[in-house]
Amino acid sequence: MATQFSGQKFCQECNNMLYADESMDEKMLAFKCKICSYQEIAEKGNEYENCVYKTDLEEKETQLIINPDIVDDPTLTQRFIDNCLNPSGRCTNKEVVSFLHIGIEKFDLIYVCTKCKFHWRHVADGDESEDEDDM
Repeated sequence: MATQFSGQKFCQECNNMLYADESMDEKMLAFKCKICSYQEIAEKGNEYENCVYKTDLEEKETQLIINPDIVDDPTLTQRFIDNCLNPSGRCTNKEVVSFLHIGIEKFDLIYVCTKCKFHWRHVADGDESEDEDDM
């Protein structure tokens, strides 16, 4: 199981959130309050307490959530394919948007049908893998 970071740090003087910043005097990671002048230097060698952000790739790989509005994103690649892989067989649309989904050991190419919003993975070995349509 991956170690989780402890979460947000709060100012001991005014209880506002502390933000990660560089301590210019000591050239170290510091947590500073934006409201008052409180500052605390991060504990040296304590990765658990000093973590600012952590991406759990194992969880990200298994929990792919796709917003149905993704088909309207002009920054994504639009492609034409033979046909939509919706298992109902009712969608005959040939236009999809695609993007890369980052996994632990590989990238998956995700296709989303622009009409029915069904999505599926194109895995590296060439097999298409259908995902549950949660939209």
